[in-house]
Amino acid sequence: MDPADQSPEEVYSVWALPPAPIRDRLRRIMEGLRAAHGGPAFEPHATVVGDFRSRRSAALEVLRTAAAGVQPYTARVTGVARGSFFYHINAARQPLIRRPDR
Repeated sequence: MDPADQSPEEVYSVWALPPAPIRDRLRRIMEGLRAAHGGPAFEPHATVVGDFRSRRSAALEVLRTAAAGVQPYTARVTGVARGSFFYHINAARQPLIRRPDR
């Protein structure tokens, strides 16, 4: 972390984005669903790391360190869920990324 960083703490998350042809197809599907049912616009993605609050330099440092240890992977959709709000969280055991200063 840059000790001179006086940027405000903001909320960050990490997303895995599908390849462009799939992303375009998902965007069209999402646009149709949004037109029919309402809801916010956002990029098709899978959340890899949920929201965390940090200063910009610390967030970049921890995410670069974490990304250096991750190999490319393939994710497969095994089901679709719906809920009463625009995001859905399925709790599962996952490794935690900790900031080096905590």
